Amino acid sequence: MALWGTRTLTPEQKAQIAAEQQQDQEGTRKSHHLTDSGSLKDVEEARCPMFILLNCLLLAIADVAQTRSILQTLGPRPDHETVDTARLKLSEIESNLSTQLEEIVLSPQPAEVDRLEWRAHLADKEQHCRQASEKEKNLYKTILQLEEMHESYEKLLKAAEQRLVKIYEKAEMGGGEG
Repeated sequence: MALWGTRTLTPEQKAQIAAEQQQDQEGTRKSHHLTDSGSLKDVEEARCPMFILLNCLLLAIADVAQTRSILQTLGPRPDHETVDTARLKLSEIESNLSTQLEEIVLSPQPAEVDRLEWRAHLADKEQHCRQASEKEKNLYKTILQLEEMHESYEKLLKAAEQRLVKIYEKAEMGGGEG
């Protein structure tokens, strides 16, 4: 049997284990062990509260480790000033785009230019302004998305750590009964 801490379970595997831990089939249940190949192997066992507790503990540790790994992969969290600057820049870009589009719409049609040609010219100009605006906004959107991802994963990490603490407390009180 492989060590649980060296592999992470897929969400489907976690859900399957959690569902089977809830079931009680005449005093026996199927549990899963992670094989060296990474697949789950069914094992018939007598219902054992300590085994369930250990299983929950290992899953919680895996959740904490995986969430920490993701946070580390994301890199440093943007500081508040950078996030505020990104929000400000996005609103400035939107404001500038609005002004540019207003100027395009209000620009007078030269007498020598055909009406359809003028509309096509305005549409091209508008599209160019929108594309330039989107290109400029990408950096700032990325900063805000990174901030949101850090916030979300930090909440997940906190929840996983709290779950782990509860499992430890339950183990200290005498095992996984109940």
